Amino acid sequence: MVKLTREVRFSLTSDFKHEIASASAVNSWGGWPGGLVIAPFLALRVTVAGEPDPVTGMLCNISLIDRVVRTAGFRAIADMMTEANELHATSLLTKLAQVLQQEFAAAQTPASTTGSGGESPTGLVEFAADLQLTTVELRLTPTLKLEMNMQTPGRVLLTQQFEFSAAHRLQCDDYSDAENHRVFGKCNNPNGHGHNYVLDVTLTSTADKLRGRAINLEEFENIVRREVIDPYDHEHLNCEDDFAGMNPTVENIAMVIWRKLHGQFGEASLHRIRVYETSKTMAEYEGE
Repeated sequence: MVKLTREVRFSLTSDFKHEIASASAVNSWGGWPGGLVIAPFLALRVTVAGEPDPVTGMLCNISLIDRVVRTAGFRAIADMMTEANELHATSLLTKLAQVLQQEFAAAQTPASTTGSGGESPTGLVEFAADLQLTTVELRLTPTLKLEMNMQTPGRVLLTQQFEFSAAHRLQCDDYSDAENHRVFGKCNNPNGHGHNYVLDVTLTSTADKLRGRAINLEEFENIVRREVIDPYDHEHLNCEDDFAGMNPTVENIAMVIWRKLHGQFGEASLHRIRVYETSKTMAEYEGE
């Protein structure tokens, strides 16, 4: 099975409901609808899974995802904006997941499929057979996102991203100096070296509890700041009690942060810790 993810970017302007019916997505990279007004800018990531079509090699024509999101998905958003003065992000994600799942299922009914997959009006295969919507992710800011897995549609993952700068030295006390240098190279520099660590903390709760403010974002961020950011930022991790007798690799950092944060979030549960040491290297931990 192969997974394909497509990101659709959009702006919630005051004329959003009107613009989705009349505007065209000229520059989809920049978002849609366009304009020079100040309005919330969001990104919706849709992941589908299945076996690629044997002829085209495609799991899904991405224009199909764009079309479904920009028609049924955007209309659902517009309707919710009309009905409520305050649109809660969890309600929006839940509704979008339901609508998109229905639309993808409808696109694959016997009346609209031919051969191994669905065909567009031009006769081109747009999706492989048995295409499944697996994940819907709503990015509220560059660092904050909500995610719903369609296998557990009642639960929502909330991820916030943090940063801290710290030094460490990769060193095993049981190794000789020569062995440490051989295994860790420059990372065994006696003076240590630094990283700008990026930390993703993911919590999980039911959609109903999230709408009821089971996760207070300010409290969530304060807990992470108190337990992780303030103690570690601009410090040498080898000198921290949390890493006593432990080599502060990115793997161990992820596990230590999990232990510090586990059980701290009331009705919400800690789901995953992901630590980026660099843009190319990261470790994640989801508990035992």
